[in-house]
Amino acid sequence: MNDENIRRGGNPENQVAEMTGFLELGMHQNALNGARTVLSRERLNADEFNEAVWAILVAESDCKPWENLVKAAYSRLSESDKQEARGAMLSYYTTIKDMETAAKFIPDNLTSPILLMQSMWVLLEMKRFGEAKMIFERCRELEERTQTTELSYLLTAMAGYCQQIGQLAEAERYWLRSSELDEPMLRDALSGLVKIQVVRALEHVRHGLEQIEKFKGNICRATMTMLPGNHDQLLTDTKKELETYRETLEKIVPQNDLWRFGMGN
Repeated sequence: MNDENIRRGGNPENQVAEMTGFLELGMHQNALNGARTVLSRERLNADEFNEAVWAILVAESDCKPWENLVKAAYSRLSESDKQEARGAMLSYYTTIKDMETAAKFIPDNLTSPILLMQSMWVLLEMKRFGEAKMIFERCRELEERTQTTELSYLLTAMAGYCQQIGQLAEAERYWLRSSELDEPMLRDALSGLVKIQVVRALEHVRHGLEQIEKFKGNICRATMTMLPGNHDQLLTDTKKELETYRETLEKIVPQNDLWRFGMGN
């Protein structure tokens, strides 16, 4: 053991074990201190790097300030260790929502459900639908032999893909299955189910407003009989009502997010 390692806390294996122990005990600041120590070492391997990044992702509320340290530590890994650490880098960059950089770290031959889900997020955000379809197919292959938490990751990935290519009924089925699992992706599932209904409602609003424009100027004998002279006023009032609905619905799914449901560009 060299002097620098001694000054930074002793045996490298002990440093990682202590960091992991702090994390399991919920002592997050201690775990983060340990992660900083591990990532600051001149020499570390992929396992140590992965454990340190995982500690940051679990314990830190704002992971962005760690980027320089994470990048520098990754650069010091051997080439073989860099390959093994690609998943940790993918997780880190999806967490800080830098999807362009995250895409560079999507591992080959993915089998990890959480990395499949994160890869799907990245590819959908970048509208790389061909590659996203391959991730979707891989998730389907793994689905039947995957349980609980890992299954929720696969269902989330598949729902997201179907949702973004406009297959809302299929997405709804995946979200429903995920919503039956008390797992970390429950919020995504329940939110996804609501948003699909909102998008459908927005489509009905859009169609209704088109119908109103189409019917303007028509002479409606039934309306003339019941409400003489009020045909156009009825359409005007209906239009205002639909526009109120649209305003409320767009607070949940804004217009510029409709592309995530296969609508618009």
